[in-house]
Amino acid sequence: MLPVVALVTGTLVPSAGAVDDPAVSTKATASWGTAKKDGKSKAQKVTAIVEADGIAYLGGEFTKMVRGGSRASRGYLAAIDSRTGGLRSWNPKANKKVFAMELSADRRSVYVGGDITSIGGRWVSKLAKIDLATGKLDKTFRPAVKGRVLGLALHGNRLYVSGGFLSVGGQPRPKLAAVDPHTGAVLPWTPPPLGSGRYLGQTGIPTPDYAPGHVYAVEAIGGKVFAAGNFTNLGGQGGLVTLDAATGALAEPQYDPGRPIFDLDTYGGLLYAVGGGPGGRAYAFSPDKKNPLWQLKVDGDNMGVAASASAVYVAGHYDYVVSKKSSCYQFCPGGPRRHHLLAVNRADGQLLPWNPDADTSTGPYTVTVGDNALYVGGEFKKINFKAQPGFTIFPGTP
Repeated sequence: MLPVVALVTGTLVPSAGAVDDPAVSTKATASWGTAKKDGKSKAQKVTAIVEADGIAYLGGEFTKMVRGGSRASRGYLAAIDSRTGGLRSWNPKANKKVFAMELSADRRSVYVGGDITSIGGRWVSKLAKIDLATGKLDKTFRPAVKGRVLGLALHGNRLYVSGGFLSVGGQPRPKLAAVDPHTGAVLPWTPPPLGSGRYLGQTGIPTPDYAPGHVYAVEAIGGKVFAAGNFTNLGGQGGLVTLDAATGALAEPQYDPGRPIFDLDTYGGLLYAVGGGPGGRAYAFSPDKKNPLWQLKVDGDNMGVAASASAVYVAGHYDYVVSKKSSCYQFCPGGPRRHHLLAVNRADGQLLPWNPDADTSTGPYTVTVGDNALYVGGEFKKINFKAQPGFTIFPGTP
């Protein structure tokens, strides 16, 4: 048993209770990663990860995979064995960037979204379904999305899609839509109008006369869909909006983060959200209550979140956790140091001792809980000061 750490006015004190630290290791499994970004001191970015049967499937902005002196071509999609770190032969050959991935209901296929217009030489329209065994395109799934896809969530008989697009299947669907998960046909799910304005820049300045913001992430719990982004006026809501899962109409509760929200995850009937603005935030929300169950402050944008039975993992650009009462939001060394990766107790948001290190100024962008590992992707070059570019595996039970 390791003590949970609580922040009280910038001072480290033991929490009143104690929970088990996650069984996931802070030591990474050596594995294939992504090649160096041209002209940059960063790795080619991994933006999305899903796991099936012990295999991590990656999507992103990469075209080459590396391990030591070995190199292999992979067009924006790749698969890595979580036990050995070995690169799998799976190679769908997407032609453009991938930003979102979601497993099918039977876990035999993966939906991928982004800027893609072909898979294995076959035309697709920003969104595709790929067989996990063969890497082949499912030609029966044929959505028509006019613009970038950034988020995906499968819920019942609907695949919710978010991004920067304006229409789906020839129907107006600005930034948010639902399609049939078998055919890709657009469904009569219509969110409220998206108005002008977005949270602008890394500090998330509300700019009402700017072009409408994007919807970066989407998740669902029961009869509600939650959409997150840098918009300031989606049905009058900014950063995070709650919608009816059947109709797309506004639903209660509506949260008020007051900042851009970059990623969402769900576990145990609760919603977990992370965002930027003046400093980063992580939140736990009930789908039935307006106010957060807990929140955490850090000194840089939070970009990715993943929840397990015991912990919530947060990936971002931060260096330190910030006291709730502190007004500091950029480089705040008064709190516990967490260099781009941290874990909190899922029940109350208290900081846990888990503390690996990811390098570069931006580091990780996405985090995924697997059955026997935690996966992190981004544009870091090292994990715990050892070469592990773009993707890493932390073994154990998250």
